[in-house]
Amino acid sequence: MMGSDEPSAFQHSLAGTYQMLHTARLQSAMSAHATSLCINKCLDTSELYTLKRTKYAPISYRLKQDVQEKECVVNCSAKFNAMLQLVLMQRNEAAVGEMEASVMEKMMEQMRAGMQ
Repeated sequence: MMGSDEPSAFQHSLAGTYQMLHTARLQSAMSAHATSLCINKCLDTSELYTLKRTKYAPISYRLKQDVQEKECVVNCSAKFNAMLQLVLMQRNEAAVGEMEASVMEKMMEQMRAGMQ
């Protein structure tokens, strides 16, 4: 029987799961924060809430500004998507590697048991 100081397999697995969840939440928060800062830089806030936008700016100027804002925001989103895809790919590769190692270990144990 295990001593009271040693965590059970379930507790060990649970601790690892909580650590992975914390890491994922932290990365998500950092990515979302960076993306929102990028989007804020893209927006034309000097004219956004003023009468200058509607009364004094010609339509062609506003359309050009809107297109520039849209392209900038798309680039911010692309940066976030690329980072998210990279993190997901790394997590998936790590999970697949762990699963493959576990399967190989079980196969080796079965082979050893069959030889005895």
